Amino acid sequence: MTYRGCPKRCTFCPETQVLNYRQFSSIITEIKDIIDKRKYQAIFFDDSIFTARSNGRKHDLEDLIRYLGHSRIEWGCQARMGDIDKKTLQLMEENGCTYIYFGIESADDRLFDDMQEGSHGDKIVETMRLLSNTGVRVGLSLCFSMAIPGAGKMREAKENVRKTINFIKELSDRCGNIVLINLDLATFYPGTKMTAVSEKRIDFTQPIIHHGYPCVFPL
Repeated sequence: MTYRGCPKRCTFCPETQVLNYRQFSSIITEIKDIIDKRKYQAIFFDDSIFTARSNGRKHDLEDLIRYLGHSRIEWGCQARMGDIDKKTLQLMEENGCTYIYFGIESADDRLFDDMQEGSHGDKIVETMRLLSNTGVRVGLSLCFSMAIPGAGKMREAKENVRKTINFIKELSDRCGNIVLINLDLATFYPGTKMTAVSEKRIDFTQPIIHHGYPCVFPL
């Protein structure tokens, strides 16, 4: 990881918004150790958003990507739809990036907006269009059974689930580089907005959560 925390504020995510950046020299030292001593052939950066460029991170990020290319090691990362432009993607691919993992979560724009992620719809299609012209493999994360702050109830329904699955099917047909689709159920982490609004409906002190909530409707 090159930093801890996440600059976004998604309602279901326990990541802190307090960002703790590592010094560039520390990251390079670890990469050298991985290559020279441990003899690993690939690296995956588990930063919530590896391509985040806040707080003057842009130049360090570009220098790191070029260093990875100079080291001739295969690498991958997590990123966010809409945050990678053509220039950045080209730089990443030219310097050894072979895999990017994105959290799409839902194809329903209203549901996604309520998660407060702020990146969806057209941005997903555009990012995948850029990626389809590269050799970079893509992994996608979907998350079902979201409880939405302010809605008073879980908003995801059978139609939302179907919409997401159909969207991913169409995306996969158009883009031949999707190699992983990860299906998750929402986890009620302490301290998240989703958990806070759900405490009125779920007794988190009990070992068995109420059978009717949350749920994913059968197709």
